[in-house]
Amino acid sequence: MSDQPLITIYLVNHNYGRFIRQSIESVLSQTYNNYELFIIDDGSTDSSRDIISLYSGYPQITIVFQENHGLTVSNNIAIRMANGKYIMRLDADDWIVPEALEILSSSLENEPKCALVFPDYYVVDEEGYILSRYKRHSFDKVTLLDTPAHGACTLFRLNALREIGGYCEDYSCQDGFYIWLKLTHKYSVININQPLFYYRQHGRNLTSKTSRILNTRNQILTDQILSNNQPLHSVCIIPVRGYTHDPRCIALEQLGTKTVLEWTIDSAVNSRLISHTIVTSPDSNIVNFVNSLSIPTLSAVLRPDSLAQINTSITKTLQHCIDTYVAASNNQPDTLVHLSIESPFRPSESIDSAISSLHIFNTDLVIGAYPENDIFYQHNGRTLVPLNDSGSLRLEREDIYREAGSIRVIRLRDKCFLASPEKVGHVVLDKFSSFRISSINDLEIARSFLQFLG
Repeated sequence: MSDQPLITIYLVNHNYGRFIRQSIESVLSQTYNNYELFIIDDGSTDSSRDIISLYSGYPQITIVFQENHGLTVSNNIAIRMANGKYIMRLDADDWIVPEALEILSSSLENEPKCALVFPDYYVVDEEGYILSRYKRHSFDKVTLLDTPAHGACTLFRLNALREIGGYCEDYSCQDGFYIWLKLTHKYSVININQPLFYYRQHGRNLTSKTSRILNTRNQILTDQILSNNQPLHSVCIIPVRGYTHDPRCIALEQLGTKTVLEWTIDSAVNSRLISHTIVTSPDSNIVNFVNSLSIPTLSAVLRPDSLAQINTSITKTLQHCIDTYVAASNNQPDTLVHLSIESPFRPSESIDSAISSLHIFNTDLVIGAYPENDIFYQHNGRTLVPLNDSGSLRLEREDIYREAGSIRVIRLRDKCFLASPEKVGHVVLDKFSSFRISSINDLEIARSFLQFLG
């Protein structure tokens, strides 16, 4: 081992005493040994400290016992302490294969313009039994970088992390998305299509807290756009056919303390990135209701009956609203947000995230999406064929997303829509935000949700 380690590994632990020995031993068993290992115990109250203390005599190991500061602060502590050229976080409930450091560091040594390299991984249960292998895309072919590397077991070039200021401590619940966004803006990234670590799924680990992570991603994306001072002009359109044209219309049905329509209006007018919101309807009752709300950034457009027929493309209605808005305001928006009232629980933050994603990743369209983990089948005339199941091998290219949350963010070019968007991005919504009311029964379920939440 040289005086200057090539790699810094840091292991952050909080009450994972039952797992941490396996994590530490996986580092000590590496085929490449020019590394230093920081074990940072973040205020554990279980047996962790006793187990960690057993490794105090190892020359490559530095032990840090601290009060509970959280993962983001601990990440930055490790970055400040690091002596290596490269740095990697290993979570205390995961472990790496013996060749991991050798393979990952060799990749970065051969690619000096890359800021990070990340591998595929095995998904294991609490007892360590392999559930599946997750295989990412080959990133030499990826052009849409809206899906980050795994937060842990990614090897970073240390000077690149320090150049961007490390992890932003404004965000307490991160999965590597902030760092991914900052680094991919400046550097290229590479991946290794080999499973080099074991990701343990269990009830207490960070990535099981889906809603918190998604909310943080939303905040990161929106803050990025706002910090760039990028002039955006986003107009939101909410089409409502109304009871006169659709007896099943639920727009004015009560849902909690407000109508179904007001839920969507509120999510739009509370957006940080939407300049103006338009409700378009052929039903004068809907138009009058919207005008009665007296919200400065909200207006109603009476839609011609010719645009309200069932078989009429919604694109014509959206174009009619844009033309009306431009004529009245003499302002040309660059972004159109299309919301429908069937998803009342989609938050303003998800709308802002979709707008931000459109511009950050330079897409033509961004949709709200929910990842489906169930197995889907297609009938081929002879049998049912699974669309998204390959046994124990899960392929990212076979992941299925359901359009959800009734969010569509569209880039406008010369006042018009692209007939066929070439680049479509997505923002992930949680199950509650994805809920869709398509019947009276669904409306009753939505009301039950609100009663349960208090």
